[in-house]
Amino acid sequence: MRENLNKFNLATEDYYMSKEGYIVFTAKYHLKRGYCCSSNCLHCPYKKNNL
Repeated sequence: MRENLNKFNLATEDYYMSKEGYIVFTAKYHLKRGYCCSSNCLHCPYKKNNL
């Protein structure tokens, strides 16, 4: 799975794998991207009411 992520040029601090096997993007990734996608991401630094 991680080999497939290399084509997106993701650094190790950009994501982690959940115990269910999903890719979870970190706040650092969202800041690099530069905008909110309005998908209610867990670590979105652009939302006022993060969990």
